[in-house]
Amino acid sequence: MKRFLHPFWFCVLLLNVAGFILLYPHSYQQDGGLHHLLAKWCWKSPELFLSPWSRPLFTLLYSLPAQGGYLLSRIFTGGILCATGWIAFQIARDLGFRRAWLVYPFLLLQPAVLLLSSDTMTEPLFALFLSAALLLYLRNRPFATAILVSLLPLVRPEGFFIGVSWGFVMLADRTVSERFLWRWPKTLILLTGTIAWWLAAWAFTGNVTWILDTWPWQGKDRLGHATLEWYGRIGFETAGLLVFPLAVVGSFRKWKSRRRIVPLLVAWFCFFQVVLWQFGLFGSAGYARYFVCISPLIALLAVSAVETWKRGAMIGVAVGAVFSWGVALYVVDAHLFLPDARAAREMHRWYRENDDRPVDHLIWSQSYMCILFDGDVRQNRIDMTGTAEKNRRIIREAPSGTLIFWDSTIGPAWFKIGPADFEEAGYRRIHSRKYELRPLFASWDLLGFPAFREQEMYFYRRQ
Repeated sequence: MKRFLHPFWFCVLLLNVAGFILLYPHSYQQDGGLHHLLAKWCWKSPELFLSPWSRPLFTLLYSLPAQGGYLLSRIFTGGILCATGWIAFQIARDLGFRRAWLVYPFLLLQPAVLLLSSDTMTEPLFALFLSAALLLYLRNRPFATAILVSLLPLVRPEGFFIGVSWGFVMLADRTVSERFLWRWPKTLILLTGTIAWWLAAWAFTGNVTWILDTWPWQGKDRLGHATLEWYGRIGFETAGLLVFPLAVVGSFRKWKSRRRIVPLLVAWFCFFQVVLWQFGLFGSAGYARYFVCISPLIALLAVSAVETWKRGAMIGVAVGAVFSWGVALYVVDAHLFLPDARAAREMHRWYRENDDRPVDHLIWSQSYMCILFDGDVRQNRIDMTGTAEKNRRIIREAPSGTLIFWDSTIGPAWFKIGPADFEEAGYRRIHSRKYELRPLFASWDLLGFPAFREQEMYFYRRQ
């Protein structure tokens, strides 16, 4: 039976990924599609490999599947999830867990993990590298661990803070060196990835401070002060009805057992999210999806909570797992912008059936629109900002034949322009349609949202 353990859970994980790919053709946020587009076109614009926003290591690893299309990129994320589960299983065995296999379902039961399991966001890749680093650390490979940790900032900004915490781990680790003073210079290996990124950016751009100049330092707004209510809401939204309370119990158990590295990493991650949240640095903080970065650690803590439970109690866990999985599916389905992709596909189908002129230049408000047309992300739209005047100048200077694919919610909210600006710039509307967008299964009323959302999409062309 044991030899079929991993293939069985890989199939379960991949079936979930396949289901989400079929049901939801696009990310619940625009960032997922943008990351795919940047990875797709980075070979023709190498500066995209180095951009702080596109995340260099993520872009590099996804650049190969991205050449095969959006579907292949999303399947690649499913492979990352399987690899993360396998590594978490190995960690659980090294920690002496008798029920190590539970990390697979406990990973899958986390709503935020389900949400990103078929997406092209950066958090699942961060979780993979962090869990691999932890496995190497438990197997007394401190320098290989440090190299992996040094690469984390190239996946997500949280990597800088994990690197700081790992410096203290190395200073306390006798396997690094018997003499404490000799451990200090060896912690500099944690800068390897960042230094390589900085040197590559300097060599390519000729600007020694290019990364700092292009970094999104300040968040658009501050989300407020972290409270106990926030921790509870984020905890259940991230880890789910079953895994979250088990992980809290497991944190206390692992702390008492003196195998504290896992709860320490989780606590440190939560702490600096609060710090970033308060000061609005690095763009934003505090969102549930960010905690997917530590999802394998959360799963490990949940496993540690049930290690000593009897068989009768485990039957209760199994029943709770089924219910928790259903709730996680509901939470995913209720996300506000998932239905937009269905409307965008219908608009794209209309264009192919009724116009189908070649689209050499495309301006778009949602990243999935660009993906549907296989558009080049380097053209115009990537230069758009939240400044209305700059965006109006972009559409005015666009060449003849430019197609605009726009919507009535994200377009005006993010870019401050809409149909009136297009018509003033000389564009002609060739098609539009209004939609009442609803989730596939969930009733938004139960989550405090309206039962449907109104949306309108347009095609404009410059003659």
